[in-house]
Amino acid sequence: MDDKIFPSKKWERLVNSEREERMSVKKFFDISNPSPDEVWGDIGCGPGYFTLPLALKVKKIFAADISEEMLDICKSRSEEFNLSNIVYIKTGKDTLPIDSDLLDDVLLANVYHEFPDRKKTNLELNRIMKNGGKLFVIDWRYKKMDFGPPLEHRITEEKLITELKLSEFTFVDKYDL
Repeated sequence: MDDKIFPSKKWERLVNSEREERMSVKKFFDISNPSPDEVWGDIGCGPGYFTLPLALKVKKIFAADISEEMLDICKSRSEEFNLSNIVYIKTGKDTLPIDSDLLDDVLLANVYHEFPDRKKTNLELNRIMKNGGKLFVIDWRYKKMDFGPPLEHRITEEKLITELKLSEFTFVDKYDL
C-alpha cells in the first residue's frame, strides 16, 4: 500500500486549479447535496481539497488520513478559514477509529484503490455510517493517463461496484466529475 499512497511533500498538487478542472468540487456538491444538519467523513482527506469546502456546508466533518503530515496540512489550511467543525482522525491502513453509526455520508476521493484490504475497509465504512447513509467514491479511471497513479494501482469500475455490493452497499448511480 505504501507505494500507492500519495506523498505528502507533493500536497500542493492536490489543491491546485488544475485539479478543479478535472474534479470539480461544485459538481460534486450538485451530486451529493451536503446539508447543514449532516455529519460527514472525508476518508483519505489529504490536504483538505474536499474537506474544507464540505466544512462550510455541513454540521461536522471527520477528516481522516493515514498520513499525519497530510492531517497537519489540512488543519493548517482550515485555520486560514477559521473552521471549527472539523475533527482530525489518524487512520490505520484499514481501520477507521470513528464511532459506529456516526456518519450520514462518507467521501472517498481517489483513495479506494490505495486500501490494502478493501473488504476490511468496506466493513469499517459500513460500521461508521448511519443506516441509509451515502458513500461517495471518486477514483481514477482504469486507463493509462499522463497523470494519477500507474494503471496497475487502479481498479476497474466494475470491480469497485462489485466489491461494494459484496460489502452490503447498494449501488445507486455513477457520475463523471
